[in-house]
Amino acid sequence: MTGVYADLRVAMIQRDRLTENLKRIKNRMHHWFDRYFPEYSTVFKHWEGKASCTL
Repeated sequence: MTGVYADLRVAMIQRDRLTENLKRIKNRMHHWFDRYFPEYSTVFKHWEGKASCTL
């Protein structure tokens, strides 16, 4: 494949890799919060939220 289709294929592969990496990072964050701050999930619904990130 050449041209636009090859670029599209490469972009899709890269997107899949980034999506998998993001899943891994989120799972690690949940693991560490559960391990070191077990009460965190009762105080904040989402660790990515604005209130949580201001801490």
